[in-house]
Amino acid sequence: MYSQGQFQCHLSLAQSQQYIWEEEIRARQFSALFRLREKALWERTQAELAWLEHCKKNALSKEDSVTEIKRKQEEVVSRLRHEEAEIHHWRNVCKSGRQQRRLLLYHHRDILDIKKSTTHLRQVLENQAMTETDARPRETASALEGKSLITKPGIIPAARGEDKLPSKQGRQVSPFASTVMH
Repeated sequence: MYSQGQFQCHLSLAQSQQYIWEEEIRARQFSALFRLREKALWERTQAELAWLEHCKKNALSKEDSVTEIKRKQEEVVSRLRHEEAEIHHWRNVCKSGRQQRRLLLYHHRDILDIKKSTTHLRQVLENQAMTETDARPRETASALEGKSLITKPGIIPAARGEDKLPSKQGRQVSPFASTVMH
């Protein structure tokens, strides 16, 4: 089954994917709402302009009423443009926010994937280390004393127990003495 860390990682990944899916649905809903608002705005504007045109045809005898109707038509068109710009602005705000949230969620999912693979790799290495220690024969303390467990590059263990540094001409230099030994 899952360990506690794996379960949390799996759960977080599932939650992240669920949130991405919900975000896509929310984006489609906002898109549909913006389309409906644009359609309603267009239909309302067309109806107002048709009514004003009808009023203009019926009021040909009065000059003041015709100029007033033209001014109202210009106001209706101006309001249409203003509301279209507002819809466009809110559509861009929603789109930008959606892209930023999606990017953040994808980064979160990538981090969780990396965490999951790191945990898996750690477990594999721990299991490998456990099998290697079980397979290695037990050595006695006296056998370990004779072995040099830590070897440093460039240091050659000598027969007398002193470590000597190699020299350029094949001679060995004792790290404890200032003279060259042949």
